[in-house]
Amino acid sequence: MSDPSHSLAIGPDPGPRTSLVLRSEFRSMPTGLVLEAFVRHVAATGSPETFPGISTTKPPDFGRLGVLVEFHADRAKRSDGNLAPCPICSPHDPQYLHGLLIWCEATAAIYAIGMDCGRKLWKHGRLDQAVADFHQSRTRNAVEEELLERLPQVPAFRAWLNVHLEIARVADRLTSGFKKSAPRVHATIKEAFAHGGQLRLNAGDAAGGGPYTIAGPGFVKHSFGAEARLSRLNTERLEHLDFGDDPLDCIEAIAKIRPIEQTIALKWLRDAGSEAQRVYDHLRDCWAFLDPANMEVLAKWSDTRSAPFRLAAYVQSGRAKVYVYQGKDDWFDRLDGLAAPTPPPRL
Repeated sequence: MSDPSHSLAIGPDPGPRTSLVLRSEFRSMPTGLVLEAFVRHVAATGSPETFPGISTTKPPDFGRLGVLVEFHADRAKRSDGNLAPCPICSPHDPQYLHGLLIWCEATAAIYAIGMDCGRKLWKHGRLDQAVADFHQSRTRNAVEEELLERLPQVPAFRAWLNVHLEIARVADRLTSGFKKSAPRVHATIKEAFAHGGQLRLNAGDAAGGGPYTIAGPGFVKHSFGAEARLSRLNTERLEHLDFGDDPLDCIEAIAKIRPIEQTIALKWLRDAGSEAQRVYDHLRDCWAFLDPANMEVLAKWSDTRSAPFRLAAYVQSGRAKVYVYQGKDDWFDRLDGLAAPTPPPRL
């Protein structure tokens, strides 16, 4: 009579044994559709060993070795509820969930193995080198794919720069002039933006109206330097990355760029895109601050007892003016060249 405690100790029925089959169907390292199909199969079934075309015999310990996919099998989706078997060390028994899909040139076959199992078969770090090559290739592919997304936008980005350099020049002049000519008003508005743009009101004024909230915090950042920031982007490097907006031309150009240069170019494009976005946000603030309705809010607030001074503030006929009735603050400037900014193309 068998010992029932022993029967319980061995756990659930491991299910049918995996048949050991060599399928020499891949004379070259598979890519694209085969790998995508494998990933979908594992995601749906949790069973890499049942993928069509996969070999379940022990891989050879000689010949060229390539890592194709790193994967995680979902135990809950497996029909037997167990771990996946590994053809290297456990072809019939549960072994792993985190694994690698590999290709062996000697057998022209692909195998799904446990993440660490290959070190028992391939000596002298061969599997580690294959994994490192895989990750390097995946990183390089990701860089190339992102470059292909960004490079066709370079011509439009250069055109955006040319338009917004003039807007930035005017915005710099206006913000600098406002700080110099109306320092008290500038300081008051800067304080308001530290509190969400709400101009200060005492209790009595708050009960009678308001709040008075103004827009455009970037306008009081007089040292932002929008023109200089855009000028630093409009360089020969950007010109050298202009391969036109045809993706096919960009693909050809990417193929001629060394991997290290691709990485440098991608970083520069990312940084340029982020900087252009910051300048756009600043110019949008300047445009919002000089909106006639925004100037009207400032003037109405100055009529309350909370305001430290009364002022006139308006924008009309292409001119902006902020004038304190009792004081030296008096800012007046033309708005020629200022326009509503548009978002930069994504780089």
